[in-house]
Amino acid sequence: MSGFSFSHLSGSQVLEGYFRAKASKRASDALLLAYLADIDARRLFVEASHPSMYSFVAAEFDFTDDLVKKRIRAARAAHEYPQVLPMLSDGRLSQSTLLLLVPHLHHGNVDDLLSCAADKTRSELERILAARFPTSEMMSWTMGASSSEHSTSTEQNCQTVGAPGPLESQSLPHLPSQPVTHLPMTSPAQPRTRVTPIAANAHGVQFMMDDDSHEDLEYLRAALGHEAPTVAHVFARALKSLRREVDKRRSAATDRPQRPRPQVSANPRHIANHVRREVWKRDEGQCAFHSTDGRRCTARGGLELDHIVPVARGGRSTVDNLRLLCWAHNQFVAERELGATFMKGKRDEAQRKRQGRTPALTH
Repeated sequence: MSGFSFSHLSGSQVLEGYFRAKASKRASDALLLAYLADIDARRLFVEASHPSMYSFVAAEFDFTDDLVKKRIRAARAAHEYPQVLPMLSDGRLSQSTLLLLVPHLHHGNVDDLLSCAADKTRSELERILAARFPTSEMMSWTMGASSSEHSTSTEQNCQTVGAPGPLESQSLPHLPSQPVTHLPMTSPAQPRTRVTPIAANAHGVQFMMDDDSHEDLEYLRAALGHEAPTVAHVFARALKSLRREVDKRRSAATDRPQRPRPQVSANPRHIANHVRREVWKRDEGQCAFHSTDGRRCTARGGLELDHIVPVARGGRSTVDNLRLLCWAHNQFVAERELGATFMKGKRDEAQRKRQGRTPALTH
């Protein structure tokens, strides 16, 4: 603990040490963000046995859901605009001020906005952005202005104002057609469902329902009577019923399985129900991919049955040749086995079929 005691130092030495440690942390955070940006861009989280970048960051950092998403947004902004990294490293920009800029950044204004944001506090930058990108009922009309009307100088654009003037005088550069961040966002009209542990073996759940759902709830409460005296009892019964339905669809689960029959389908990709059940039971409903260091993917959603020896190479739909993989690892394994170009062609072909634009065969 002596290394963390500063009583032997003078006041100026403590302050000097603090600022030195702070600068070192900024440089370290910027480097870490650069690594995360590259991991995300090259999808290296898949090799690390994670189904998504969110899963990777959540596992590596003890962050809340909100902080995980903010870190990913910052990393993606750093990948799109590398000039933010030196500013983060030397303290001219913080991750909180970077995240304020992200919705407004595009390659036509990035240098201008970064110059405005340099060395600004969060509150100062909020006022600058409010002046440059006012939220108003007239916003859609104002955004239609031609680029020739956006000639206000950088110095005027960076002014911090207490109250915005007429919209016609504001500098409003065109926003990007697509935002840098691709994380799903919850709109204010659809608040997140909250599930919070409140005691041993007990969780608090808070969500909103529409009139139809409320009518269904009241109907079930009346029909079940003492079998489900509270909303929690109805909710638990409904979850059990839905889980049985989902398991039946995903893994052919049944309380009365039939005796296994010989494979009769001519389609080598056909998977018999008893095989499907065995694979799901063996893999415990979880992605079976393991990274080189032995870490198993934790994904339980979006699972697919994967042929270990591909059908294209003679693989069969047997229990020993099948495993559960999440979509990300199914694609990763397929690209490793069959090649990225081949798999891209397959995905493009599938997309054309979904869109009803399959090209006619040529003879």
